Amino acid sequence: MNKSNTLRVGATFYCTASILVAQAKVLRDGLRVAIQVGFYNLIIEGVSKIIIQALDETIQIPWQIQYITNDTLSWRNQSIPFTTKQYLPRSKHGG
Repeated sequence: MNKSNTLRVGATFYCTASILVAQAKVLRDGLRVAIQVGFYNLIIEGVSKIIIQALDETIQIPWQIQYITNDTLSWRNQSIPFTTKQYLPRSKHGG
């Protein structure tokens, strides 16, 4: 039987960050919370193709999110596995 859990967390104010930067920070911060409470083997879904591709390292990471993405990727390098999965664009899922 495949057991999965969903972790939903609160909100954070990112001041005047661009959408790309805010989405990258949300992903990083959410991943940090998941790891802190003991979730591992995480599957990350996102609406930003750029962020998913940056985490998959299939594109050159845009300079605006370089340090945020490097933080996120550092957990994978510390043997905390996570996989990425492109999610439907907002227009397709009603968000």
